[in-house]
Amino acid sequence: PEQQKILLLSTQYQTEDNTYQIQVFKQLNGNQYFIHSFLTKMIVADFLGIFCAFLAGRYISHRVLKPVEQIRTAAEQISIHDLTQRIALEGPDDEMKELSATFNSMIDRLEKAFQRQNQFVSDASHELRPPISVIQGYASLINRWGKSNPEVLQESIDSILSETEHMKELINNLLFLAKSDQNRMHAKRV
Repeated sequence: PEQQKILLLSTQYQTEDNTYQIQVFKQLNGNQYFIHSFLTKMIVADFLGIFCAFLAGRYISHRVLKPVEQIRTAAEQISIHDLTQRIALEGPDDEMKELSATFNSMIDRLEKAFQRQNQFVSDASHELRPPISVIQGYASLINRWGKSNPEVLQESIDSILSETEHMKELINNLLFLAKSDQNRMHAKRV
């Protein structure tokens, strides 16, 4: 059989007449059950604590990273054809809200730049269309009647030269406007 372990505590208590010896003993074999039970409870508590910390960390990181996810989603949805996406400026005034506002401001500037570019292309094509039509008309006139008639030939050549000069001025003006829109013009001293 298993050997019994006993813990013995002994002390003396004296009164005026007598001396008493007090002894207390406890069987130690029961402590192993207590220690084993305590360790099991601690391990279960540790695992529960780790699991709760994992869930809390996941929840907090999801809340903290939500604005970053909104920025990423908006950036993915933005294209040249759709610059209307913006990030909602909700929540506390923190770095993420500042980043969202900066991102929205950048998209506003891009949208305006694309609108200016589209307007420029539209204006340029509108201004270049008439001279090209005139040149094309005079080239057709030369092709039909100008080869044999020197007056028609000379009138057509003069008109074509005049319209190409007009187109050259338009192109120079358009380049001037494009540079001024991009703030790349430099003043020259005369």
